[in-house]
Amino acid sequence: MIEHIILHIPHAGLELPARYLGDILVPDDLLRLNVSNDADLYVDQLFEGGGVLSLKPQFSRYACDVERFRDDNEESGSKQGRGLYYTHFLDGRQFREFSTQARQRVLAELYDPHHARLTHEVTSKLQAHGVCWIVDCHSFADNAGYPDFCIGTDSFHTPADLLERLQNFIEQAGYGVLVNFPFSGSISPMEYYQKDRRVKSIMIEVNKRLYLDANTTQKNCKFNEIGWLCREMVGLIAKR
Repeated sequence: MIEHIILHIPHAGLELPARYLGDILVPDDLLRLNVSNDADLYVDQLFEGGGVLSLKPQFSRYACDVERFRDDNEESGSKQGRGLYYTHFLDGRQFREFSTQARQRVLAELYDPHHARLTHEVTSKLQAHGVCWIVDCHSFADNAGYPDFCIGTDSFHTPADLLERLQNFIEQAGYGVLVNFPFSGSISPMEYYQKDRRVKSIMIEVNKRLYLDANTTQKNCKFNEIGWLCREMVGLIAKR
């Protein structure tokens, strides 16, 4: 069991509890399609194993995106209606009205409890082991120029030598990797963010075309291989 690592898997959930939705402006089937397309499908299955603790909401990011900053003024995605309380699809179409009341409910019942648990688990691991690693696990839809893997870093919480080891591992396995493209950064609890270097964080993003059949949500024949690679990367982090 790897006791000093937390797998943070924020976008794999698909549940869409009605009490958090507010006034929906689009047909239900269109909403559900976007929820599925925008989810990090099966990412938990790719990374989990070896007894590593994982934090993974069952609710969709369309109910609450726990990866965003709590304050919309600090969150760039909020300008596109995609802060912690989404109002727009990824393509810019609005799917619901903004509701201050619904957003407050989401904060109190989804966002804040998730971050309280993340902070608690990090604190517990620091007390027990003197260090805590957060592996922020994601996937992304393919696009022209996108790599097989993306590694997201934080200038304060991501050690440069580990980044180099992960890059080399991915390339030696025959895959391409870029740093902070198409996505950047990696999560840390605000209590420790940019304050405590014992909290280490790195994001690993997997291109969906590596493990899903084209234009479907079905696993492809390389799913097990990609899962092995992801778990090996977690193992590399654990040995650092």
